[in-house]
Amino acid sequence: MIRRILEKSREVTFLLFVCFVSFEISLRTILKEHMVLHAYPKIYRYDSVVGFRGIPNVEGYIRRPSIDKHFKLNNFGYYGPDFDARHPDSIFRIGVFGASMVEGVWANQVESFPEILNRMFKDKGYRVEVLNLGIQGRLRVLHNLELMKKDVAAFKVNLALMEESFPIISANNHFDQYKGYSIEFTGDNTPDGRFSQMLVQKKVDRLEKHKLITDLLKLFCSSRAYLRHVEGNSGVYRGTLIDCWRNFYENSCDNLLFFNVVNYSPEQSVAILNRSRAELCNQNTEFALFSYAKDSLSKYLRANSNVEFRSIQLNLPLYKNQYKQELDGHPNSKGDSLIAGALFRELCQNYIPANFKPAR
Repeated sequence: MIRRILEKSREVTFLLFVCFVSFEISLRTILKEHMVLHAYPKIYRYDSVVGFRGIPNVEGYIRRPSIDKHFKLNNFGYYGPDFDARHPDSIFRIGVFGASMVEGVWANQVESFPEILNRMFKDKGYRVEVLNLGIQGRLRVLHNLELMKKDVAAFKVNLALMEESFPIISANNHFDQYKGYSIEFTGDNTPDGRFSQMLVQKKVDRLEKHKLITDLLKLFCSSRAYLRHVEGNSGVYRGTLIDCWRNFYENSCDNLLFFNVVNYSPEQSVAILNRSRAELCNQNTEFALFSYAKDSLSKYLRANSNVEFRSIQLNLPLYKNQYKQELDGHPNSKGDSLIAGALFRELCQNYIPANFKPAR
């Protein structure tokens, strides 16, 4: 009787093992690209005014589904070719500001829409230069406005184009580097902000303290790529093995950072943007927002007359599969070309002064 039970147990155990292995192989085959770590490059450093900035001339690496590439930031820490801070008066300089869609971090550096737009102006004989001044990051509108004011003065920008996000939602999230890891935390240069940064650094310290365990987890969890990005959240874990496992698991997959988010009303948002426009006018720079599709600003513009800045509504079908990345809403190469073409037509018609256009 006991022997029969043991034999039956072995059979059941073997069948469960076979089922588990088959299921694992099936998942890894079907979801191969989905299981790849979205690796965050170590290319940013903390900045108390704008949250974080790219490190000039640093080389980066991105690994995510369908993308596996090395790249280098330019001499000012942006995702594009090197450029001179100053430019002759015979050149009309456009600075494009915004988040990841402007930066084009998933695209090759020559395929982001600001770079495509720059080539279009040159190929058509316009004396126009376009700078990609985007920095990826969630809810960075206020930081990007501060960045815009600094860069407009530094780079003598004639027209500042800001990617639209209306009404403004802002969060103080920061990138930095710590012990070879890219760390992300929330807050600013206050006791709360420094505490958030300290929590993330402690997570890295725990991972490094139990490096042997972490390396074993990397070996046995092949769907988790090399861990180099650590985010802060509200959890504080203790222990050794379980602590390492939680750290490893959380930071080896997409993990939401817990932000301190501030939502501004449409009226507050317009006031902020009007002030930004006035400050840029004092530097002889025109300011305009642009949106990829219709959004709440277009409705606000129809009902209110207190808007002092210009707005470009491109109304593009970027939601269609042929224009976006397979696993998220960022544009692919066709999408970037679509954006560049639409902006080119709008800018040529309404924003580029006649003396910078090709002679007819």
